[in-house]
Amino acid sequence: MAATPREKILVRRRRLEAKQNKIKAFQEKLRQEEKRLAAMIQGQEEVKHKIIGRIMAKRMEDDRELKTWFGQEIERQLT
Repeated sequence: MAATPREKILVRRRRLEAKQNKIKAFQEKLRQEEKRLAAMIQGQEEVKHKIIGRIMAKRMEDDRELKTWFGQEIERQLT
C-alpha cells in the first residue's frame, strides 16, 4: 500500500523532530559540560590564589626573620 503525500510529510516531520530533539539534547550536554569545566577552572584559580598568598606570606615572614637576624649581627659587631 502506497503512502499518501500527507503521510510522507508526517513521517518526514517526525524524523526531523527526532533529529532536532537529538541536537537539543546534545547542546544541553555541551552546556552542562561547559558549566562543569568553568567550575573546575574557578576552583583551580582559587587554589592558585591560595598558594600564591601562602608563598607571599612565607616570604614576608622570611624577610622579617632575615632583617631581625641582620640587625642582631650588626649590633654584635658594633659592641
